[in-house]
Amino acid sequence: MKAKSKRRLGLFIVIASVAILLMLLPAYAVISFVISQILVVNESSNIGVIGPVINFILGLSGVLALVGVPIGAVLMARAGLDPKAGEHLKEEVGFGHLSNEHAAFLAQWSLGAFLNPIVWAFGNKLWRWALGLLVPIVITPFLGILLALGSVIPVIVVVIIMIGWSFFATIYLIVRGRRLAWKRGWDSFEKFQKRQRFMLWLIIILGVVAVIISLIINALAPPDPVSDDSSSVSSEQPFTSICARYEDIDQDYLTTSDENKFNTDPNSADTDGDGYDDLSELVSGYDPGTFDPKVLAAKFTGSGSTNEEVRQNWLADYEQKQRRCKE
Repeated sequence: MKAKSKRRLGLFIVIASVAILLMLLPAYAVISFVISQILVVNESSNIGVIGPVINFILGLSGVLALVGVPIGAVLMARAGLDPKAGEHLKEEVGFGHLSNEHAAFLAQWSLGAFLNPIVWAFGNKLWRWALGLLVPIVITPFLGILLALGSVIPVIVVVIIMIGWSFFATIYLIVRGRRLAWKRGWDSFEKFQKRQRFMLWLIIILGVVAVIISLIINALAPPDPVSDDSSSVSSEQPFTSICARYEDIDQDYLTTSDENKFNTDPNSADTDGDGYDDLSELVSGYDPGTFDPKVLAAKFTGSGSTNEEVRQNWLADYEQKQRRCKE
């Protein structure tokens, strides 16, 4: 394979790997949210079976993307400098006085910008690019406020724009970052090369230190006190079996899924001990005793115009779930 083909193939692999890594997290979040909401509305949906398959595909894609980055970097490194790329660059304004070797160095992609474009941009005095890449980080907390106010669509639009901008800026700095940095003005090309090596090692050291600190914090962090699977809504995974969700330990006609959804005690038919069972209080619109808007997954709903009709329809649906589980 020719040097030019190696460079192109390596760059393509790196860009594709970065694109996959950038999209994995939002893709997993969106897919998990959609599946969990479908299961909340219709617990008998077969989409829960697809969940593990999707998770496996996303995980495999992440592994391949992580492997692809060093493979692409190795291909580009083995290709060496391209004198023709240097000759082409020398035709542009600001690069004509450089030697072919120096111009070829500027035409190469930047590993430092790939590893951490924000730190690399600051270190090379590319202030506008650095601040632009900081914008998504700065406005992220405000997106949480908008989401709490119910502005779902604007938040989704802003997130898509931020992902697109971050991806574009990162790739642009990787491919053309050295040229932009050189235009900032340097006394000698040797100093410029030293700065690129310094920034690369600085970013690597900062990354290693960040990983070590994260591991230490996770090791020293106290365990989560809320670890009881029977009382924690977060413990109910979207892909648990149907029978596990339909189990009714305290025989109050609220399944395990219902108990988690309405934050009632699955081991007690009367959570607050006031003499009225949890289902009767929910049907009547009362608080069963542990209402918490931060934990409650959904409001109580049932078909029927009167409380008694709602209760009868709820019991009929409960019996259907039990029969489905036994079958």
